[in-house]
Amino acid sequence: MIGHLKRKLVLIALVSLVLASPAPALEPQSALPCKAKHQRSALVTKVFKDGVLQLKSGELVRLIGVMPVRQFDQPTSNMAKNLNAIGAKAIKLLHQEVVGKRVELHQSGRAHDRYDRLLAHVYGVDGTWIQGLLLRAGLARSYSYRDNRSCMQQMLALEKTAREGQHGLWRYKNFQPQPALQLKQLLRQRYRFTLVEGRVRKVAIVKRWVFLNFGDDWRKDFTIAIKKKYKRSIERDGLALEKLMGRRIRVRGWIERWNGPVIKVTHKEQIELLEEE
Repeated sequence: MIGHLKRKLVLIALVSLVLASPAPALEPQSALPCKAKHQRSALVTKVFKDGVLQLKSGELVRLIGVMPVRQFDQPTSNMAKNLNAIGAKAIKLLHQEVVGKRVELHQSGRAHDRYDRLLAHVYGVDGTWIQGLLLRAGLARSYSYRDNRSCMQQMLALEKTAREGQHGLWRYKNFQPQPALQLKQLLRQRYRFTLVEGRVRKVAIVKRWVFLNFGDDWRKDFTIAIKKKYKRSIERDGLALEKLMGRRIRVRGWIERWNGPVIKVTHKEQIELLEEE
């Protein structure tokens, strides 16, 4: 009887301790580990069709690191209509989150693009990361430039969640990662931002270039091309190019034609190592 009472008292004490302990707080999106630094606050007055924000000062802001779906002026196919719907949803989300509100602008790397638009990560005053909202909903893809790569790992993680859940644009085959050996499909993506997956068959250094070949015939197969001047910085960031032979990887960038289809890589964040099947 006494032993039973003791066990009951201990159980009550443990339950009380758990209930009294504060619940672990969710990490706010503004606390994401990111190299971008706060620059200033600003009032947003408008969102354009391409996702560019206009500030009360008249300045324009491009959301760095995300690429919203391009909308067609006169969609005729079902695919174009579906993509327009996704693009419109992205603009609606932006309008709800930022128009008529103050936002926090964070920058790292190049501050303006060639059209003199500010390049920034945008946060609501409550800490909501606007780029993160778009990516999580599958309303944009993540991308980076050599001189502007902040927050890329976080953006890739959010994109992966949306892609695996087939949210938004990830429901459509053209946006899914394309197999490196499907050359005709890749060439149809020429001049388009594309994700490509495959196994590196060979790493070759020829004159001023490093080539990652995905097939036996470099004259027609898919290739990643890297200028040697970028090789050192990529490897300094922890990606040894010669060790990629035999590895499955995903690369993102614009498809060009150089013999076969090619993506030119300038920085580490364009390449993701994949798990073995």
